[in-house]
Amino acid sequence: MGNKIRFCPCNQLTCASEMKEMLRSRPDTVVEDHKCLNFCGQCLVEGFALVNGRNITGCTEQELMNNIFHYLGE
Repeated sequence: MGNKIRFCPCNQLTCASEMKEMLRSRPDTVVEDHKCLNFCGQCLVEGFALVNGRNITGCTEQELMNNIFHYLGE
């Protein structure tokens, strides 16, 4: 089963293309941008992504990446 990671394009922290490209390079992962993920206001406060439906957060791009990989079991 593959992983699905969704980002809000309004979130300044997750607009970084390097992070998304690193995730897209994984053969088991689909990375998508969605205009609204229904976590209103969170995108103004911290970085986040929905990973397989779960809200994963991080205060920095690196912390968010680490938390995503931790959630994926790496």
